[in-house]
Amino acid sequence: WLRCTAAVMTTLCAPIPWVVRIEVLYWGDVDLDGLAILASLRSVRPDARSVMMDPGKLQRFAQLATPHAKGDPGGVAELLPNEVEAYELLRIQGGLRLEQERIPWDQSLATLGIELGGCDTPRVFCPGGTEARG
Repeated sequence: WLRCTAAVMTTLCAPIPWVVRIEVLYWGDVDLDGLAILASLRSVRPDARSVMMDPGKLQRFAQLATPHAKGDPGGVAELLPNEVEAYELLRIQGGLRLEQERIPWDQSLATLGIELGGCDTPRVFCPGGTEARG
């Protein structure tokens, strides 16, 4: 599988023919920016699936969230209903950020293991952040 950031995926990887044929998973911070990045990724890969960016994860780990009062980045038309719900929860609460690295690793790894389902199927995994890693 290929691991890259959403920014790299939207600008560099999306036009590569073999990347077009593989599943894309995105795991970013659960905040307004992270969901806006997911929406941007979906502008080139509408089939991209988010991982742990839903209202349930936000509510389950709310005690780990930190204030993040940024303006509303908008442009979230490509989000799925559960992601819009998370977006609205964040917006209503004045902005919070649940950073992916704050979620306990045992739970993150268990969820990622289920989502990745082994490495039999070619996939692109786009963690949030700005660094590209291969």
